[in-house]
Order: sequence, then C-alpha cells, then structure tokens
Amino acid sequence: MLKGNNAKLTAALLESTANVKQWKQQLAAYQEEAEHLHKRTMEMMLDKKQSRAIFLFGFKMGHKVAETTRNVSNAFGPGTANTAVVVQEVSQRR
Repeated sequence: MLKGNNAKLTAALLESTANVKQWKQQLAAYQEEAEHLHKRTMEMMLDKKQSRAIFLFGFKMGHKVAETTRNVSNAFGPGTANTAVVVQEVSQRR
C-alpha cells in the first residue's frame, strides 16, 4: 500500500512540475507579446507637434471639435485625443 501511495505521489509531483514548466512558457510568451504590443503602441502614438498639425488640418477642413477628436481616436486608438485637449489646442492657435 505504501509503495502504491508513493507511486501516486511521485506521479502527481511529476505532473505538477510539467504543468509549472508549461505555465512558465506561456507566461514568457505572453510577456513577449505584451512587450511587442507596447512597442507598436509607442510607435503609433503622436507627438505634440504631429497632434497639433492633425487638429489644425481638421479645423481647416471645417470639421467640428467632436468630429476631429473622433477621427483622431479612430485612426490612432482610443484615448489618443479628447475633446478638452482638442479645444485647448485650437484655442492656442487662434
């Protein structure tokens, strides 16, 4: 009976060790993907000069603040621009 229990415990230990290794591999893959996505996000972010130029262009084209904000957010991702920032940018230009 003791040998049977030891064998079961050994098998469970080996299985859990294999699971931990698999989880570590998955975690490493997820971290690598997260770093890649973060890098791509940073590449796509606008600097202040680019942002001003885009907003100015929108207004020169006759677009409203909300429309320009929506267009920038659609093109560069949510949170890239908000109405308050756009209004501030425009008021500084006038």
